[in-house]
Amino acid sequence: ENPINSQLVIEPYLIKPILENGVVVEGATQEEILEANKPFVPETISRMNLEIQLLVLHGIEIPNIIEAIELLPDYMFSQIQKKIAIIKLKTATFFERYDTDFKLLATLEGLSQENLNTIFINGNKL
Repeated sequence: ENPINSQLVIEPYLIKPILENGVVVEGATQEEILEANKPFVPETISRMNLEIQLLVLHGIEIPNIIEAIELLPDYMFSQIQKKIAIIKLKTATFFERYDTDFKLLATLEGLSQENLNTIFINGNKL
């Protein structure tokens, strides 16, 4: 199995155990179980791991993102905002999952919040 493309699997565990006829059973609702078993999303990812995940999962390379930034109309992103975003993309060693510019750039590339979560989870397993 390719570790870059694999999904994180977490074994379910008891989050609200109750005693029924002398047996410990799950007392949580299905929704509570699903919520409790969601994978942890790291807040940062290294530049290398981000680039690998973008390429492998979505076929996106940093130069493509820079090109998209440069094409944005000034009313969406001022010239200074564009330059700052490009500097971040070219020089950052780590990227923050919830950085406003990062989320905007991801949206421009058609990446959903779930896509970003997968990138950060998988990227931190390498």
